[in-house]
Amino acid sequence: MATKSRAQLLHHPSAYFSRLPHSHSSFSINFRRRKFSVTPPLLCSSSSSSSSPSASTNPSIVGDLLNYLNESWTQFHATAEAKRQLIAAGFHLLNENDEWDLRPGGRYFFTRNMSCLVAFAVGEKYIVGNGFHVIAAHTDCPCLKLMEVVYDTLGSTET
Repeated sequence: MATKSRAQLLHHPSAYFSRLPHSHSSFSINFRRRKFSVTPPLLCSSSSSSSSPSASTNPSIVGDLLNYLNESWTQFHATAEAKRQLIAAGFHLLNENDEWDLRPGGRYFFTRNMSCLVAFAVGEKYIVGNGFHVIAAHTDCPCLKLMEVVYDTLGSTET
C-alpha cells in the first residue's frame, strides 16, 4: 500500500484512492460526502390553532421554549442561545477576570467554558450587606430534559 503524506491527509479520500493502481478484484470503495442542512430539523413544535384571536399577536411562552429547545442541541448550543437571548433582553456581559461595577437595577451575566452561564439581576432597592437569593437550573447534555418525580415507599420524593 502506498504511504500518505501529511498534505494528502487533508484531501478527500476519493482523490487519493483514484490515483492508486487499479486491481482486477471486485473490491470498490464508495465515498460520499455527508450533507448538512443549514437549518436543523425542528425537534419540537407547537400548534398554531387557537380559539383566542389574541394568540396570533402575543408571543407564546410555550413557543419561545420550543424555539429555545430546537436551538439547544448540546450544552454549548444551549449556552450560546441563552447568551443571545440575554443580550437581546438588555443584560450586560461580564468578564470573570475583571472587577465588576454592579449597580442597583442592573442585569448581568457571564459564561464559562462555553457551557456554563450565570445570570443575575440586582434589585432597585438593594443595599450592600443585605444578602441575596439564588435561583438555579442546569442543562443536561445533550439537551434539556424533563425529569419525573419518583416516590419511595415511605412517601417522600426523590429526583
